[in-house]
Amino acid sequence: MILMDTSFLILLARGSPRVVGVLDRINREGGALTSISYFEVFRSRRKMSKKEAMFFTQLFTSYPLLSLDARSAEEAAGIWEGLEKIGRVVNVIDVLIAGSMVAHGVETVATSDRDFLEIAKVVDIEVLLV
Repeated sequence: MILMDTSFLILLARGSPRVVGVLDRINREGGALTSISYFEVFRSRRKMSKKEAMFFTQLFTSYPLLSLDARSAEEAAGIWEGLEKIGRVVNVIDVLIAGSMVAHGVETVATSDRDFLEIAKVVDIEVLLV
């Protein structure tokens, strides 16, 4: 299964050709989203067109939605600690997304966010950078 990060979802919504190859893999292996990405996308709902809102609503009902639960938060805390030990600071939201991935057994993330490359230095995840 492949987690689609918020940055990937935005590229997908814009019809970016950068996501095409990864979409084929997601179709084969399955995809997932996080409740954190749901927040990131819909926190600006009032700025979205109806078409965009419908696209994202359909997307979030088409794939499993991984929640930020206690296990996810614990994994994220461990990732944060690992990043601190190697002197790397990344966006805390990306760490929470990675914690959700690990807690739910998802090993691959599709993203355009380089923070996940830093996170992969302290936790065993595959990063599909688009």
